[in-house]
Amino acid sequence: MTVHVTPVTLPTLQWGEPDAPRTVLLLHGLTSAAGTWWRVADSLAATGVRVVAADLRGHGRAPRTLSYPIAGFAADVLQLHPAPGAPWDAVVGHSLGGATAAAALGTLGDAASTWARSAVLVDPALRRLEPASEALLAGMSAEAEDPDAARIASENPDWHAEDVHQKVVAARLISKDTVRRVLSDPWDESPAIAGTGIPVTLLGADATAPDLALTPALGAELAANPRVTYEEVVGAHHSIHRTHPDVVVAAVVAALAALPARSPSPSPSA
Repeated sequence: MTVHVTPVTLPTLQWGEPDAPRTVLLLHGLTSAAGTWWRVADSLAATGVRVVAADLRGHGRAPRTLSYPIAGFAADVLQLHPAPGAPWDAVVGHSLGGATAAAALGTLGDAASTWARSAVLVDPALRRLEPASEALLAGMSAEAEDPDAARIASENPDWHAEDVHQKVVAARLISKDTVRRVLSDPWDESPAIAGTGIPVTLLGADATAPDLALTPALGAELAANPRVTYEEVVGAHHSIHRTHPDVVVAAVVAALAALPARSPSPSPSA
């Protein structure tokens, strides 16, 4: 059944020169926000890239809605372009943001390159075949509205202090109701990646990580598409961009370097 969604306009943060030759869009995960990309964004901007990070619906400063289907998240981000009608050179999505990017690519199908020329998905939550368990709902809901900075720091000793701060700020801006609505419906966006026509890099957490979203089996399955590559980041938990930001930055830089040069804009008629 087709779900009708009304797109919302997403607020964004930006790093780098507005006229940089390469552009990257960053999409965060559940209970996070644009600012949680601070380290990856700043490092990419230092390479001469223009970086834009969006607050997804229901998160950060973005509008709240009555429903949170993946199709809704995709409809929102498809409105984002680095310039009118221009595609992003790379779209980077973590967890829910990875599923959102995949859903957007799937929505466009053969026209995916009109929105993104490549994608880097960071432990993306591509496949949730059943509604979330009550235990998961309770845990994720507890993270919202009243997060405990000391607990987050204790559970994630390899996070930068700013990562802890940004997570607390983001979690306080999402409601428990929104978390439950996002997780109330299952989804499977893996077919969009399996059939993609643009280059996609999948970065998966360590196979032994208790919180990994992308299993090595699914990563290998999707990598059967010659445009898709899968890499297990050994030692990484779900938040690879927090514990191994250099790996994420390197993957994005490599994806950008592999892109063909853009065709020059036609000269105006005399």
